Amino acid sequence: LAVLAFVIVTGLLLWHAIRLRQRVLVAALGMVEGLMVCAVTAMVVMPSGVLGLSPHQMRWLWPMSAFNLCAIGASTLALLQPRFPSRPAFTRWAVAVGTATAVLFGALGSPTFAHQAGPTADRSARDSVRRMMDQMAVLRGIGPIVFDDSGLRFAEPYSGAVMARLGELDIPFEVENPGLVRQVGDGRKISGEAESRLYVREGYDALDIPPGVDRIAFVAGLSDIEQAERDESVEYWTGQLADGLISLSVEGKAALEGGGLGLSQAQVDGLDDSRAVVELGLLSSAAERGWLELSTTDVARLERLRDLQRRWQFHTVGLFLAPIQP
Repeated sequence: LAVLAFVIVTGLLLWHAIRLRQRVLVAALGMVEGLMVCAVTAMVVMPSGVLGLSPHQMRWLWPMSAFNLCAIGASTLALLQPRFPSRPAFTRWAVAVGTATAVLFGALGSPTFAHQAGPTADRSARDSVRRMMDQMAVLRGIGPIVFDDSGLRFAEPYSGAVMARLGELDIPFEVENPGLVRQVGDGRKISGEAESRLYVREGYDALDIPPGVDRIAFVAGLSDIEQAERDESVEYWTGQLADGLISLSVEGKAALEGGGLGLSQAQVDGLDDSRAVVELGLLSSAAERGWLELSTTDVARLERLRDLQRRWQFHTVGLFLAPIQP
């Protein structure tokens, strides 16, 4: 109903502007009507991914909405101007109101919330991205190369930064992934002329350097002190779990029976790869939900371990250069 009312009001203003032969207003209001039709159509046909519709897919609505509201406001004032005898004063007042409105909507349209999805989900990795890009200067003069984004998780923060840095360094590169071809253009589609392959790895995978491959950049997600803290905490909780010193709470037992715990009975009893349970954050997750019989201090220690693990896994990055086998 709101969309219908908006279209009707805009249509009435457009009809009045046409009668008065106000060409600028006709163009502005006609654009408003066209934008509304395009917006509704786009929202209807927009494909929904596995995570639904993310706000970053619809950011174009914000500037469009600001333009529509300002265009309608300015048109309303302009169409009312002939009804006022003191036209110069009215014009000055209309200009002031229009300027204030534009400033207001411009400020309201500025991003203030970083949504935990899509490109902004890993904004905490900015320091790792910057340090990785600084180390890429050693690639200057090499090329052409193929940038291989296979093996990376969805929406990771490194691949886009790598391609941007390659462009800054004037290093010719190609891509094979059709999705990346659409982003960087057909001119960078793989041609078979490159002799080297550049790829990114995160977390533990960044530590593994295969034979014949050069790791040209590496950033550790934790400091030496934090790494030592993490290792000590992993050993402690692995021992606690393996020795059967951790038990489920009433809520945890209910979650286990309902299949929502994320752990098997063998894992809870410390009989099935206790280290993996700790390192993957499964134990910390259960503690945060109150599913384990632990003190408040122990829950805080597991939450700290989970933060260290997350930073190690997602802020540790390696960039590798490998020859392309004929």
